Amino acid sequence: MKEATSKAIRPILVSTLELSGDEYASWLIKQYKKKDPLTPFIGLGGDCAKKSGMTLKAHFKNNASMAFVDTFKKRHIFKRFFHTLVDCLDNDNPQVLILIDSSGFNLRLAKEAYLRKIPVLYLIPPKVWAWATWRIKRIRRYCDQLACIYDFETVFFNQNKITAVTVQHPRNDY
Repeated sequence: MKEATSKAIRPILVSTLELSGDEYASWLIKQYKKKDPLTPFIGLGGDCAKKSGMTLKAHFKNNASMAFVDTFKKRHIFKRFFHTLVDCLDNDNPQVLILIDSSGFNLRLAKEAYLRKIPVLYLIPPKVWAWATWRIKRIRRYCDQLACIYDFETVFFNQNKITAVTVQHPRNDY
């Protein structure tokens, strides 16, 4: 008799470095698990994502930063986070990488996923319509899909030849 083989479900890798991104990751995981409760989520996040079922490969704890000086001081921590997630890309064979906020960090990670032919979804992409328009080229090259929370962002990205859709604002569920 042939032995039954069970194909492991490939995880979804999530990367967020901010408290608001952690809340959005939690929302995303809850929404996804309503449709497919068996798919595992792994990645970089915080307590909200963990409570929603994500296995944390790294916890950002109190390392979120906005200012350049603060980011520079914590560069060794971010470097460790980055290498942890690249290891996940290499070893966990995720079906998709989902990025949330944190564009400086996450666009570098998107490039690594692109090089490994792992699809990238950016939930709440960088606000390039307001500043740092030079990031459009990187987003177009390394991200397969954007999930925007405002219609005007979706229009902006689509006009710049980047596939984008509008999703419900995660805070509407709270």
